[in-house]
Amino acid sequence: ASILARGTKHALVVLPNKLMAEWTRELARLGVPASDWQIIEQRADLSRYTCPAGHGEITRFRRVEDTEGRLVDIERRCEQCDAVGTHVDALRRINLISFRTLWTIPKDSPHVGKPKRPAVFDQWKRKVKTERTGLKHSFAWELRRRCEYVIVDEAYALANPDSLQTRAVFMLKPRKRMLLTGTPVRGFPDNVIALLNWCLGGGSDLFPDFDATVEASRNRFLALFGTYVNKVRPDGSPSPRLVPKIRNPERFQAMMAPAMRRRVNLEPEVADVLQMPSFVIEPEQVPIDENLATIYEGFAADFATWYAEASEEAARDASVVPHLTLLSKMNFLSRLAACPQAIVPSYAGPSSKQQRILSLIADAHARGRKVILFTEHVESAEWYAAHAKLATLNPVLVTGSVSLARGKKSGTSERERRLTRFRDGDAELLVATTACVAEGLNLPEASVVIFDSFPWVPSVQQQAWSRVLRPAQRYNPVEIRLVGAAGTIDDYIAAVCELKRLAIGEGIDHETVEIDADELPDPHLYARALVEESGIVGAAYGASAWLARLKRQAA
Repeated sequence: ASILARGTKHALVVLPNKLMAEWTRELARLGVPASDWQIIEQRADLSRYTCPAGHGEITRFRRVEDTEGRLVDIERRCEQCDAVGTHVDALRRINLISFRTLWTIPKDSPHVGKPKRPAVFDQWKRKVKTERTGLKHSFAWELRRRCEYVIVDEAYALANPDSLQTRAVFMLKPRKRMLLTGTPVRGFPDNVIALLNWCLGGGSDLFPDFDATVEASRNRFLALFGTYVNKVRPDGSPSPRLVPKIRNPERFQAMMAPAMRRRVNLEPEVADVLQMPSFVIEPEQVPIDENLATIYEGFAADFATWYAEASEEAARDASVVPHLTLLSKMNFLSRLAACPQAIVPSYAGPSSKQQRILSLIADAHARGRKVILFTEHVESAEWYAAHAKLATLNPVLVTGSVSLARGKKSGTSERERRLTRFRDGDAELLVATTACVAEGLNLPEASVVIFDSFPWVPSVQQQAWSRVLRPAQRYNPVEIRLVGAAGTIDDYIAAVCELKRLAIGEGIDHETVEIDADELPDPHLYARALVEESGIVGAAYGASAWLARLKRQAA
């Protein structure tokens, strides 16, 4: 709407590749002429050269090199009359390009090669200092001043200033720019640094007291808005840790206000023109069955033993257990609670949690409702999609292994065909991993959403259920079921999501949250609680009482 209303000549929309089909579908639905938009995939989509004598388009180029073989110039001459080609702008009014395409060098370019990371990236001055092997001659370099309006969808992807996609977007120099995201702060306050700098122009105008380098500026930013808690290593040395809570929320809100346009459904001005369905969230902790409880206790004890040994080894080196290693071990427990068959093939399931989810799906189907089942684990998604009780629903499975490549004849990808079958075909159930379907899709055909496991980032879960909250939704309210296994790690992850959501919402949605930073979720304390409960180490940590308080606070 903003592109059409402004009369923009050339606009560029940068988006994840997995959302390309959704954007083209919406453009077609809105009646935008096919001649007004295109997907940029090759250099010919940017520029074309034609013969001035009328011999048609020139598709080949000639490299002009010096005596040492270095490229000096590129000539585009007609093969028939040797006339120099005339440049024709191939850009259209709306040009779609994926993040990955933006930072690659066109295959039909004379400068073919894979971009490498440059030595210096000065984010604060919006300059990418590239070497010859950097982003020069990439699509971003070719487009850097050719589009007066640039829109970036799912802009949280720019949070890492050193990534290729962030560097590529920073090369673009439009007069008007817009970032679209429902989650500007996904986990920690510094997620918003790169977004603000590109959106507002960056540099000293935004943060006059910040240093020029990225790392020093980030440290200065976190000194203003980051919240740290003083943890103690097993050897007694201090270990300050950044937690997902915004410090100085009033100043953070004042900083964000000039850059942000954020509207919510219940505003009277919004409700007058856009009617969104209401929704009901129903969390449910299913008692774990005895068979799985025995298995889970064994693996939990193994986890506790591993953590106790890893902590002792880290203490000898005056360090701590690596955070990512700890999360990967905890994700193993989450997989066990969601789909024990993937960990223990001999397990005679389904588990009590799986039985409850099967009954919820059957109940929704009996009421004529389509269902989306989200899971964090591929094995769990495959188990439900193949279950005999759900065969009559013709389930559709969408995971990361489903191809996004568009066929040359059909022009559609396997993922798009599966989603179309759920939207318009005979499929009554969509089983998907959260990472694959949580962003950018419109799925109002479903009115019941079920989660069998929870992501660590609350915004991911919120984005997932928002796929069905669209004006085209026929049912009101929409049902959202959060199904966990009581007494397992599901309790902890659910508490993490709720407290993170409240803490981050304080800076974005002006919510007032009374949460002590020391009470925020800490995976190390959870691991120590398991160690304590397993009896491997005495009650010195006192972590079990902390975990009980955490669950009560989230509830």
